[in-house]
Amino acid sequence: MGQPKRAVGVDAAALAAMASTQRDTRLRSSARGRRLSHDLRARMASLGFLRTVWEMNLSAREMRLSSEWSSDMSRRSAAQRSGAAVAGVRSSLTP
Repeated sequence: MGQPKRAVGVDAAALAAMASTQRDTRLRSSARGRRLSHDLRARMASLGFLRTVWEMNLSAREMRLSSEWSSDMSRRSAAQRSGAAVAGVRSSLTP
């Protein structure tokens, strides 16, 4: 009969140890949760900053492409005009 009581005593001690471990873990995880939410807010703020930087770079890239496109189009239209003039001169010179 002594054996079962001892086993029950060991089980009770083990349960008490597990309960205190779980309590410590819960405290740590809740503290970690606060820290994670703070980190998440900081990350979101940095992502917001990165998004504005991305948009500024995109805007600058679009402006550069737009100016390159417009200068390219003006060069093409000038080349087409001169090409048409040259073709007109050639056609007038050929009998």
